[in-house]
Amino acid sequence: MEDYSRSIEDQNILMARVQRIISDFEQLPIGEKPEVYTQLKAFWEQEELVESRKLTPEEISCEDFFKNNYTRGSDGRYTVALPFRSQIIGKSPPVFSHSDFSALKRLKQVESKFSKDPNFAYEYKKFMDEYESLGHMEKIGPYPQSIQPHGYFLPHHGVVRESSSTTKLRVVFDGSSKRLPSSSLNEELFPGPALQNDLPTIINRWRRFKIGFRSDLEKMFRQIKVVESHQKYQQILWRNSDSNIYIYKLQTVTYGTSSAPYLSIRVLHQLAQDETEKFPEACKILKTDTYVDDIISGADSESEAIFLQENLVQLLSAGGFNLRKWTSNSTELMSHIPEDFREKSNVFDLNEPNVVKALGLGWNTEHDTFSFEVNFPIKANVTKASLLSDAAKLYDPLGWLAPVTIQAKIYFQKLWLEGIDWKD
Repeated sequence: MEDYSRSIEDQNILMARVQRIISDFEQLPIGEKPEVYTQLKAFWEQEELVESRKLTPEEISCEDFFKNNYTRGSDGRYTVALPFRSQIIGKSPPVFSHSDFSALKRLKQVESKFSKDPNFAYEYKKFMDEYESLGHMEKIGPYPQSIQPHGYFLPHHGVVRESSSTTKLRVVFDGSSKRLPSSSLNEELFPGPALQNDLPTIINRWRRFKIGFRSDLEKMFRQIKVVESHQKYQQILWRNSDSNIYIYKLQTVTYGTSSAPYLSIRVLHQLAQDETEKFPEACKILKTDTYVDDIISGADSESEAIFLQENLVQLLSAGGFNLRKWTSNSTELMSHIPEDFREKSNVFDLNEPNVVKALGLGWNTEHDTFSFEVNFPIKANVTKASLLSDAAKLYDPLGWLAPVTIQAKIYFQKLWLEGIDWKD
């Protein structure tokens, strides 16, 4: 009993120290927060229970701002305004200056990598060509002659995702870039209320069904337009085939801006509200069984699963969204889905022929089992910082691996109580 009491006391001391350090880090400007802050915050939040809460007055104002500024076109697509903090409280939008300097510097860094990695250059240009051809960005004119006053330039870089079955490279836009004393775009935007569904709840509900299915909303952010007056806050610099640098404006909700997750989920909720009479069951799934751009749900019979799949496709299509990468443990359901819209296996292994990703977990649709990917590099020196980093890499949202992961957490706790420094 004494050992148990001591363990609880040690745990309380540890968590109090972690919370105090996180609080100290929170006071630092965004660019000055150390890397360990993100890992420590993730470790802390993973141990916390998810509790529902009421919206703050600012979040309520953000919701009112959305309701008063969104529109839906004749094609069913939604157009939204960027939720600037100043406009939410009735003031003018922010004024930016000289943000193009950072964007130009970043573009030259990207182009320098092009010369060293031809495949990276090919995939990057392919991504940007598609961005323009789909009407998600529009050329304004040559740089710097065509700069729009008081707008904002988003630097960009490429992120390679070898695990993706479709796009191997994604261009990411940096809304947190800033040139002092000006603020960044993300600092001026309100991120909005947290509308994201709780991941463990979604997974638990999903596996109650006999038939499970999962799908992905293709280019979800980019199916939502941004009002024309706010597009000048999403300018980029890009040089394609000739020697001239041009200014483009991104016309849709943009990955890398702090308000993008809120706006995209809020539009899905609005679509569900607008179409609830026509697709009641599918609208319920859209509200409760989505996680970012994943729809993950199920049914208790083959016929019901097929009905829901068809209704979800029709519902999302009504809002301008396309569902793809379908996967299921039901061969009957999959036979009703065109092959181009099915997920391809992420694993080439004769013993695991049907393993796909489902909310970060490996899902073998043939045997209906889950697996975890573990890939820790062998380090010559292990520090408290590297231990925390490795512990945070193991993705286990439901705690299925707790008998293993608890050992790392106990060891981490002992190091902390011993006063071991981050780099020791």
